[in-house]
Amino acid sequence: MSADDAPDWLSPLLSALRRAEPRQLSINDPPAQDIADRQAAVLILLAGSRPDTTEVVLVERARELRDHPGEISFPGGGWEPSDASPVDTALREAMEETGVDAAEIVPLLLLPRLFIRASGFDVTAVFGYWRKPGPLAPTDPAETRRVFSVALSELADPDRWRDYTVPGWHGPSTLLDQGALLWGYTAEVLAFISRNV
Repeated sequence: MSADDAPDWLSPLLSALRRAEPRQLSINDPPAQDIADRQAAVLILLAGSRPDTTEVVLVERARELRDHPGEISFPGGGWEPSDASPVDTALREAMEETGVDAAEIVPLLLLPRLFIRASGFDVTAVFGYWRKPGPLAPTDPAETRRVFSVALSELADPDRWRDYTVPGWHGPSTLLDQGALLWGYTAEVLAFISRNV
């Protein structure tokens, strides 16, 4: 994994992410202190040739899932014994959920491992660049309701962000297409990214 494999225009964002303290990425989810029984990884997948055309890939989780049903999230999921690292977990899960070709993804850096209180998972975010974007679609409707992308330039508008509160969580949120509410860990990380693109 090397930032040298990233396009030059991504360098400022990568530098900001590398310097980010866990609390800057999520005020609700603390750094993982111990190794939780439940380990997971997500893929923050960016595609685009310059900042104003770059999009981030998101999924809407199936409403029947036990953890985070119906929520908007980065592709990702739980560690499996065949996974050698969080990168392996994130890429495998992204392939399973969206059909993306992992060979076209350049993993660039790992964000701090955080403990997601709502589900009891330790989550490691893998920041990656998609070299040759192609069509994506849910591969298993029982797990993923839809796959879509959002332009970082849209998220960079501070006026679109609102505070949102549910029991045990308070932080940034924004409405996406089809009235989907982005909140939680995904929103906190994307709010940070949107301030640094």
